[in-house]
Amino acid sequence: KGADFMSYMTFESFLKAQTVSGIRNAYAKSLNEGVAEYEVEFEGKSQALAMGLAQTSPDGLNFKVTGLTGNRITAEVVQ
Repeated sequence: KGADFMSYMTFESFLKAQTVSGIRNAYAKSLNEGVAEYEVEFEGKSQALAMGLAQTSPDGLNFKVTGLTGNRITAEVVQ
């Protein structure tokens, strides 16, 4: 939530750089009305990925993890 095109691209690069341990690959799927969607191939549980994302952030982009359901993580860009 709260994503614009630049934050969408920045976050994709962040995921693809495999900054969080366990990320194998990441794909940007869509950006629609401020909601960005990515598919992430992760070796481990979604809770571990959410924790890794919550503890790391790309330069110039602040976000917070706001939800975790099954294999879906929800996050919000913080301005």
